[in-house]
Amino acid sequence: ASGNLDGSQFTFVRQIGQFDVLTIATTGSIARGVLQNKPRDNAHASVVVGGQTKVRLANSLGPNSWLMAGNSGFAVAAGSGQVLLGQLIQGATSGAVGTMIFDISQAGSL
Repeated sequence: ASGNLDGSQFTFVRQIGQFDVLTIATTGSIARGVLQNKPRDNAHASVVVGGQTKVRLANSLGPNSWLMAGNSGFAVAAGSGQVLLGQLIQGATSGAVGTMIFDISQAGSL
């Protein structure tokens, strides 16, 4: 991890360089994956890059919602023409953790 990501578990991250990841800072950005652990600066970051994973939601969403990255890497509902990062299969309330299928091959296809 590049920086302290111990408060970013289950958020979208972007890759910087060959071995470093950071939390997404800009809504709608492409993500490399979803952070699975709570690494401190220069510690190993475990990242899911495809398939089923937990994800932290910025607002309440139900199952089947298409997701994109919001501020601080939280998942938000995607709209038409957005960078889709996957689909929620188990919804959750704002700030809570839902379950999604991470699949960037669907980017921009809503």
